[in-house]
Amino acid sequence: MLVVALNGSPRRSGNTELLLDRALEGARSAGAETMRIDVAFLDIGGCRECDRCREEGRCAVDDGMSAVFEALERADALIVGTPIFFSGPTGQLKTAIDRCQSIWVNPPARKGRKAAIIAVGADPHATFRNAVSEIRSFLNTVGFASKEELLVPNVFCKGDILSKEDEMERAYSIGRSLAVP
Repeated sequence: MLVVALNGSPRRSGNTELLLDRALEGARSAGAETMRIDVAFLDIGGCRECDRCREEGRCAVDDGMSAVFEALERADALIVGTPIFFSGPTGQLKTAIDRCQSIWVNPPARKGRKAAIIAVGADPHATFRNAVSEIRSFLNTVGFASKEELLVPNVFCKGDILSKEDEMERAYSIGRSLAVP
């Protein structure tokens, strides 16, 4: 069992990363192998809409997405984490999601694998609707179904999430549940 976390945050050791690490800790406690991919620190260009993926069966652009494509193929469960920027996922995560157009035109063999969404917003009244909608669409396209969501408003300063024990424990539980067949 491999549980992969895609971290869309451009902030190292930030709240999103802390929640994802806690979720992966939960997955490991259930015996899963885990992997976190920090998409903000990979060299990933946008989709060129060249349509070569239709012809070649894979994305023609050779960059940091190669690691993401490989992880998505291998993963038995997936967690997507992002801070909310203007009610959507970060630009870095959105770029990686858009590059999965090559999977949309060549659907994965494995479908319905378990997934979770973890998002944090600085605003006490943060709206997660847009980000969750985009991420759910992505998950469905790449062969996963969102089973759980942890959406945490009012988290801004680096490390603020550590004072929210219930959310940290919920992240752990989510990771653990994804690792159980």
